[in-house]
Amino acid sequence: MLFTIILEFAGTNSVSQFSASGPNAAFQKWVQGLESPNNYALTSQQGRAVTKSLTAKRELRDGHQLTQLRGLTNVWCVIAFAGRKPRRCVLLNIIATVGRRRK
Repeated sequence: MLFTIILEFAGTNSVSQFSASGPNAAFQKWVQGLESPNNYALTSQQGRAVTKSLTAKRELRDGHQLTQLRGLTNVWCVIAFAGRKPRRCVLLNIIATVGRRRK
């Protein structure tokens, strides 16, 4: 399946797509991409803060903290807080997308 992941963090919005077996696998691929934060329009410092916030909890590391949005089909979200005080909200929306990723 193809998943579209939309990030909102500290005034940055980015959209990326991943082929994966399910939303948890797509989320894990997205988190791995934080090793190159420029891929998501984040600075290195922002990338480290987002990585730390999303991997701090075991549930998120394992991809089991995805929340399916009520009333919608094939849409999940993850919310975390990153950085030093004041902490900023990290919002990821994960959407199962019809179609295939271009090669």
